[in-house]
Amino acid sequence: MKTYTLKIVTPVTSTVEHDVVKTIVRAAAGDIGIMAGHVPYVSTIRDGKIRVVLEGGIEKVYEATDGIVKVGKDETVILAQSVK
Repeated sequence: MKTYTLKIVTPVTSTVEHDVVKTIVRAAAGDIGIMAGHVPYVSTIRDGKIRVVLEGGIEKVYEATDGIVKVGKDETVILAQSVK
């Protein structure tokens, strides 16, 4: 499957960066799934899990607090208050 770059940034921690197949994040309107080629999109995010699927089906889960998600052509950036 096609991948894209995901960056997760907080004010106090270094950037998490992965080439991913899919990201699921809790946006203002509910959970959204982001895959390569997703239409440009900007939304606030709510407290909750960020599920990331890497190539080979490996899944990583982060716990995030308030922030925003910005989906671009080849990159998605999540700016959160905190990520664990």
